[in-house]
Amino acid sequence: MEIHPTAIVAKEAVLGEGVQIGPYSIIGPRVKLGARTKVHAHVVIDGDTTIGEDCQIFPGAILGMEPQDHKEKAGGGKLIIGNRNKIREFVTIHPGTEKGGGITRIGDDNFFLISVHLGHDVIVGNNVVLSNLTSIAGHVEIQDKVTAGAMSAVHQFGRVGTMAMLGAGAMASRDVPPYGLVQGDRASLIGLNRVGLERRGIPQDVIHSLRKAFRILFFTEPPFELEELVKKVRREVPLCPEVETLLEFVSSSKRGVCLSRKPKLHAGE
Repeated sequence: MEIHPTAIVAKEAVLGEGVQIGPYSIIGPRVKLGARTKVHAHVVIDGDTTIGEDCQIFPGAILGMEPQDHKEKAGGGKLIIGNRNKIREFVTIHPGTEKGGGITRIGDDNFFLISVHLGHDVIVGNNVVLSNLTSIAGHVEIQDKVTAGAMSAVHQFGRVGTMAMLGAGAMASRDVPPYGLVQGDRASLIGLNRVGLERRGIPQDVIHSLRKAFRILFFTEPPFELEELVKKVRREVPLCPEVETLLEFVSSSKRGVCLSRKPKLHAGE
């Protein structure tokens, strides 16, 4: 264990084997740091915060401080961060609130770039990449293997489905469907995140099925009923776990999902 002499570490804090804490960092009394986690200089970690093993937290990051919620009493919620996360400079992550379930939960193997913000009661899965200045509002769910471009944002209570991608500057006010690519202010669906799927080794027959499902669900000319489109997918598309994931996500959406603004222009690629 290495603690720089200028760091302030509460005696009640729990530090795992091999933890490193850099100059001028502050570690609060309810903080737990897993083995081999490295906290660089000028980091603040406070509140009821648990961070797993082999994480790296870079200068200026602030984790576990009071959430930006007028209704919330200070010190009430928890922040739980998993293993092998890389949290770059000036990232802020807030704990949960009483009305939101009480926990902000971050999974494993995520990469949050400079100045990312994660609000209270956010749930993030595994292998997520959030690029510089991405802002995630409170109560948002980010599923596994999502990529968000620089300066993108997700509206409170929104969801981003697995393997989806937000283009740089995308402002998602509705749910982003799994495997989708969205961009623009009040983000619209461009089509299937085909490049991302191929990079993750998704077989071509699965990609083909997803492409057909996307055409039916998101590129049908209005008017239409979502329930009927879901039934059409089940009739016409070879079903696989990925298509089932897509249908479940769309059917359970409360905010509605991002749609294409120009159904005839985009081919669902």
